[in-house]
Amino acid sequence: MALRYARSAAVAGLLLALVLPLSAQRPDGGQRPPQQPLVSDPSSPGTIAFTGKSASHASSGIFPKWKFTRVEIPEGDMTKGVVELEIDLTTVTAEKGGLTNHLRSGDFFDVVSRPKALVRIEGATPVEGQERGYDAKATVVVGDARVTLPVRFFTAPDDPNHIRGEAVVSRTRLKVGAPYDPNNQRSVEDSVRVTIDAKLPTPNPG
Repeated sequence: MALRYARSAAVAGLLLALVLPLSAQRPDGGQRPPQQPLVSDPSSPGTIAFTGKSASHASSGIFPKWKFTRVEIPEGDMTKGVVELEIDLTTVTAEKGGLTNHLRSGDFFDVVSRPKALVRIEGATPVEGQERGYDAKATVVVGDARVTLPVRFFTAPDDPNHIRGEAVVSRTRLKVGAPYDPNNQRSVEDSVRVTIDAKLPTPNPG
């Protein structure tokens, strides 16, 4: 299907935000390794990042590899738009390198049996009093888990195809990690902040 990226393709923006959460836990309790640069795969149209928190610390990471699978903005009207994307969960990477394998394991994302996240964004509406801001509905599917949540994103003032936004995702509703335990300082809170900074491709003439 030909992708149509109109000015309002901004709707694609925060949709990425739907992605899952991250863990700040470290199973071996050992000394944490130094932080490492987080870089998206060159084939990805932008960066999807996340931050998870526990009582003792926070941990950040990214999903380096993802792609748009559908972008339709009829007549350039984002309120009629539908955007879909696919995230390669096997590439999830933690800023603290020692956590990466833990996140990919069955304790969290379980990427062997659930290698992808599918996201669909639709129903965008302008945010009152927020220039270039939009609210939309996102549906995220990971394995047999499906959740619908609100997302908010903005287009850059100098480039309507440059999108930045964020959403708050419930990791347990997506069956990522154990439920939050307030009595365990290392237990990751349920709510995870996800951000998106992406550039939509320029449509082909005609």
